[in-house]
Amino acid sequence: MADPITAGLAIGSTALSMKAQDEETEASAALNRRRAKAAMATGQRKAIEERRRGKAIQSDAVAAMAAGGGVSDDAGAIETLAKIEQVTDYNALSALYEGDSEAEGLRLENRYNKKIAKTKKFATALSGASTAFGAM
Repeated sequence: MADPITAGLAIGSTALSMKAQDEETEASAALNRRRAKAAMATGQRKAIEERRRGKAIQSDAVAAMAAGGGVSDDAGAIETLAKIEQVTDYNALSALYEGDSEAEGLRLENRYNKKIAKTKKFATALSGASTAFGAM
């Protein structure tokens, strides 16, 4: 004879387990979204700092050229300032790329975690149904 109480408990337990899995997945996703935003912000701050530092180095180079009696508009000076600017741009873009890469990795982790959670939820539902039907 079927035991409706056991079947009901199995179904209720399965529903609670599935809800808990959903909540855990959403909490993890929210944390990763927050980390992704922080990674991008960190990359942007680093890029701003690299640009600020590059401008300061260029300014110091112009001052050193002037203090040495030279000019900052001859070919050698322009080339030196251009190299400083090139390195500055590279460092700033590298900082942005680093932040974006970390953020994209976290977004990718979210996508995979959602797929895994969906599979676990389905397995839990099958297990609960099997238990409930076994009690009948």
